[in-house]
Amino acid sequence: MKLNSLAVQMLLGLLLIMLINAVIPAVLVLRATEDQLRNPNSKQRELFAAIVQMSEICKNPKKYPEIPCAALKENMPPLQKGDMFGFKGNQIPNPFNQLEWVAPALQLGTGIAVVLSIAIALLFAWYITTPVRAVANAAEEIALGNFSARAHLRGRQSKQGDELSSLAFSFNQMAAQLEQNQLERKQLIADIAHELRTPITVMQFRLDALEDGVNELSIAEIQNLSSQNKFLARLVEDLRILTLADTQRLPLERVQTDLKSLVEAVAMQFKPRLGNKALVLELLPATVFADPDRMRQVLSNLIENAGKYAKKEIWVHLATQDNLVILTVADDGVGIPSADLQRIFDRFYRVDESRARATGGSGLGLAIVKAILEAHNFQIRAFNAPSGGAVFEIRFTA
Repeated sequence: MKLNSLAVQMLLGLLLIMLINAVIPAVLVLRATEDQLRNPNSKQRELFAAIVQMSEICKNPKKYPEIPCAALKENMPPLQKGDMFGFKGNQIPNPFNQLEWVAPALQLGTGIAVVLSIAIALLFAWYITTPVRAVANAAEEIALGNFSARAHLRGRQSKQGDELSSLAFSFNQMAAQLEQNQLERKQLIADIAHELRTPITVMQFRLDALEDGVNELSIAEIQNLSSQNKFLARLVEDLRILTLADTQRLPLERVQTDLKSLVEAVAMQFKPRLGNKALVLELLPATVFADPDRMRQVLSNLIENAGKYAKKEIWVHLATQDNLVILTVADDGVGIPSADLQRIFDRFYRVDESRARATGGSGLGLAIVKAILEAHNFQIRAFNAPSGGAVFEIRFTA
């Protein structure tokens, strides 16, 4: 159990209160007893002197033959009986019966101990309930839609603190993630509306022109409308895939998949579409447990993306390393700006907005690649090659 554990802190607080209740009264009683013995009153001093004298007489009867020791003892009641002590006619409160001065000291010590115990208990209760109140207040704010609310704990917001501090820290992390999700949701809605507006506007403009007789219904016009419709259909399908991936409901039919053969098949489909750009394959035999259709989609998106930015060549490299299968897709383009590397897999994010729109990209291709790979528990990263150009590296667990 950690020393900063709440249970340990409560135990230490309880022990401190018990120690205070035991030590303070005892100290005051001992101090009162010491003062009483060090500073006796006149009656007690006379009695102590008489006791010493009696002791001397009884020890040396030959020295004091005129004073019988037996007579002295008869006049002194036993010490263990009664509250009075001394010779008859000269009795005082028994100095060995200390209740007379012990009681006030005990009452004072108990009162001080009780006050200190209450103060420590209140302080400890405040220490415990502060993070709980902070989390409760922040939770109320979030429930009302204020996702920027946080549980503020001065000096205690640490995952390594006690359980309540760790609770507040985890709550703040959750609140930050909710806020980020809310911002992303709003941005996603705005991006979808933006992406849908352009093709729908173009289609409506052409249909209005046909209806008004400005344009004639020709094969070329039908092809233009068909291309816009295909773009919309692809956009909707891409959004459906991302939604399924986000909710972990993306259907996957995993089998042992020959990646080398799959890459070769996808490359054959893309070569006619790349024009004068060369597609160079460097492939070693490799098999992974994955959905072949989804892997085909991943490869198609990566090669299509590389084809947009490559100047002359695209390389696809497949190799094995230890228990990993590594697939790399690279181009000889200008590469990815360093400021864009962290956002390259974001939805609707384009490094070059104008060029992406010119080539008909929706900005979802790389987001889909990452979503499919993460659904398989595979990893992908993007970086720039030293010689220039973008590199996308996938690590498959064999």
